Amino acid sequence: MERKHKGKCPFCNSEMAPEVIEKNTIRRDKCKCTTCGEIIYKCRNLSCNAYAKGGLLYDDELCPPCGERLLKAV
Repeated sequence: MERKHKGKCPFCNSEMAPEVIEKNTIRRDKCKCTTCGEIIYKCRNLSCNAYAKGGLLYDDELCPPCGERLLKAV
């Protein structure tokens, strides 16, 4: 299975290279953390290498640190 770049999982906070479970050309690739098994997506911040949480109804756009920085800036 294909792997993405190494980054931080928002669920377990481990550094890992997640498995791609659904490849997309327009949207972000759906990935799975190799440590905890949760669904994750690449953070939308282009300068960030971390991952955002995937959910049943909604997938986060930003990883937790980028989301916190955005809230502080507003």
